[in-house]
Amino acid sequence: MKDKKSLYKDAEYIYYTFINDYKNNSAKKNYKEYLDSLIDSTKYSLAEEVFIRIRIMEFINNDNYTIKSIEPLELEKRSF
Repeated sequence: MKDKKSLYKDAEYIYYTFINDYKNNSAKKNYKEYLDSLIDSTKYSLAEEVFIRIRIMEFINNDNYTIKSIEPLELEKRSF
């Protein structure tokens, strides 16, 4: 399992990739699916993936200037 610092950096990288593509209209359609495609689930364990998704949601929900048109993201409900 990766440490929190490297997971945080991964989340930050994915977020900024998403924002850049969003500004260039690549992510406006089906942005949730697009965000899912940026998170490589084969690279992370379920716990790591949840950690990354939570960090990305925090970035998006705290971004007051870039993407106000995106509704707050929610975690998918999964059965364990």
